[in-house]
Amino acid sequence: MSKPGKQKSRGRKRPSARSAASLPRELEIDGYAWGGKAVGRLEGKVVFVPGAVPGDRILVRLRRSRARYAEGSVHAVLSPSPDRIPPKCKFSSHCGGCQWIAARYERQLSEKDDLLRRQLGPLLGDARVEPPVPAAPHRRCRSRAVFHIRQGGSGLVIGFHQEGAKRVINLDRCPLLTEELEHAYAAQRTMLRRTADPGLLLKATLSASTGRAAGLYLFRDGAGRAVLEATAEAALRAGLDGVCCESRDPGHAMVSAGSPFTAYRLPSGDTGLPADLTLRAHPASFRQAHEGGNGRLVGRALRWLDPSPSDRVLDLYSGIGNFSLPLSLRSGEVSAVESSPFAHADAEKNMRLAGAGNLRLYRTDCGEWLERERPPAGSYPLILLDPPRAGAREILPRITALEPERILYVSCWLPSLRRDLEALAESGYRVARIGLIDLFPQTYSMETTCLLVKGRARTVIA
Repeated sequence: MSKPGKQKSRGRKRPSARSAASLPRELEIDGYAWGGKAVGRLEGKVVFVPGAVPGDRILVRLRRSRARYAEGSVHAVLSPSPDRIPPKCKFSSHCGGCQWIAARYERQLSEKDDLLRRQLGPLLGDARVEPPVPAAPHRRCRSRAVFHIRQGGSGLVIGFHQEGAKRVINLDRCPLLTEELEHAYAAQRTMLRRTADPGLLLKATLSASTGRAAGLYLFRDGAGRAVLEATAEAALRAGLDGVCCESRDPGHAMVSAGSPFTAYRLPSGDTGLPADLTLRAHPASFRQAHEGGNGRLVGRALRWLDPSPSDRVLDLYSGIGNFSLPLSLRSGEVSAVESSPFAHADAEKNMRLAGAGNLRLYRTDCGEWLERERPPAGSYPLILLDPPRAGAREILPRITALEPERILYVSCWLPSLRRDLEALAESGYRVARIGLIDLFPQTYSMETTCLLVKGRARTVIA
């Protein structure tokens, strides 16, 4: 017999507050956030949802909730966005490397433009914001990729890191790789799974150009020369034209076989130069993976910096000469500073092939070079910066002390670009012109070019 004032529960129990909160909720997706996740709002709180597409109406299951935002996953798509398309990749649900692969490419491009404007906000002032330059093509476009390697239960797992995790997704193909690179990857993957020591190999960098493919294999400390030589020989037999194997400690051991270089063109139609330029690159040297977009990137740098035959140009983080070599053909003199020994060696070779006698190459850290050389103010009226993702914060005071007329900042990472633009603004440099070139289709990443001038930055270079 139940006690007075209480009813005996019958049938299904009421859900607890915790379980009710985890029930799927309806959500309209408004756009994308930096980092690649889609965004909607529930009761005034921002909700981040990977895999959704702007315009979707979904059921979202909340996974984590904080005071100002929540994170969730797609439970069901109630009404798909008109911009939603089939991903055309069997790994899209668990790889996550192509965060926007389910959205029409035109929507991807407009969302990147919106991200650029929102991330940089008031720093743009009255700058001219150029329309985004699309990737062409936006699939089958990567001619260089880094594949991570781990030991799995049934042998080597080879592929890309899962988005936001250290887990390696075992990929046998990727819709972003060019046909040449995918062919090389398939052959090398088969070779590694048959012959490689799973306890030693860490990652492989593969590059491909028309008719050629080369690779760099990185091993843990302790990999002896015999292991590296055996891997290099097996890689050549599996179809690479050249290969370089090294242990994690660069001073431990390194083995090269064949000709471990690929080459790419900078078309005259993109750069405005009298003839095409061909640059070679070792697989250990950085080069843009999207060759077509890179030509347009270099052409924009030449137009915006607009060097004259009497100008001196300083190219920091200059790599293999991707910008400095074309600039040397339009300028009086170019000083190019790069710390990577591989990239520096490539730049020397590219300089000799092009006959660029007015290009000065320095193999050292950019900050150390500026500190050691201490160029006087006004000695470099034009400066090009193409730093890694971390940006150039440490050297900005030395750069502004040179009092350049124009600075072209090339960036692949909006947060560090914003931070560095804020620092440059404090020294009186303002954004005159900015725009993105999409070198990373199907993802939220973008290549941004930003022209800065001293003062109020109303002058725009044609």
